Amino acid sequence: MTTEDMDAGREPHRQYAMGRFNLVWELLDKTDRTPEEDDRMVHAAHASRFHWGGIGAPLQFERGE
Repeated sequence: MTTEDMDAGREPHRQYAMGRFNLVWELLDKTDRTPEEDDRMVHAAHASRFHWGGIGAPLQFERGE
């Protein structure tokens, strides 16, 4: 496996982690969140941290925690 192959495999994880991280902040900013949105926010935070766990650096781990 080449470095290019490894980098290509990381990109989907990075995109997914960033997308879920941004979703968490969108939901945090809502003043009228529903209980369902609270659940979605928690699950999105866990999903983001999971994906950063395989490809991220200490900064992403710290933010995810």
